[in-house]
Amino acid sequence: MKKSFLKTLALAIVGSLCVVGAANALPMLEGGLSMTGLYTPVNAGGSEVSIELATGIDFGAWLNNADNTFVVSGANGSFTSLIGTIGNITDFQFVGYTYVEDVSLWSAGNLSFEMSSLTWDKGSDGDSNDIHVYGLGVMNRVGYDDTPGVWNFTGQGADEANFSWSASVAASPVPEPATMLLFGTGLAGLAGLARRKKN
Repeated sequence: MKKSFLKTLALAIVGSLCVVGAANALPMLEGGLSMTGLYTPVNAGGSEVSIELATGIDFGAWLNNADNTFVVSGANGSFTSLIGTIGNITDFQFVGYTYVEDVSLWSAGNLSFEMSSLTWDKGSDGDSNDIHVYGLGVMNRVGYDDTPGVWNFTGQGADEANFSWSASVAASPVPEPATMLLFGTGLAGLAGLARRKKN
């Protein structure tokens, strides 16, 4: 009986260590970044309109770069090396937005962002000349696990006006190795007690 309990305990610990290895195969991203660029409020047909009538965003060319570009103006954590990087961003309609899996909204260096949901409002701070779009997404970067993120777009004015966009890592419920080991040891203990009662 003692041998079988020790065998069960050893198997549970080995299994826990395997789960720990799998859970920590790649690190999660940490921190956030902010971007600056130019945008124009547009209608569903892509034509420029006033902010009051806007249903979408057409991103412009940042400092004479190609259309749909921005600059990473600030960053911390895993993103500090991207400061000053010119990125690419896709125009989108915030009214009636539909999530498309595996399609990146923007990318900078080896980082990309897949937008999964959004909420929007116009003139929320009493100024009818602004757009706020915010929501959730997933950050993808080479060498890191896909990481849940939150984002926030603010645009003031119209006709190639400035916008600011920030994205940061959302709180992640990924368990740490010590927690997984403790969990596995607890399961082994329960298995041993059940076996003892049965005998």
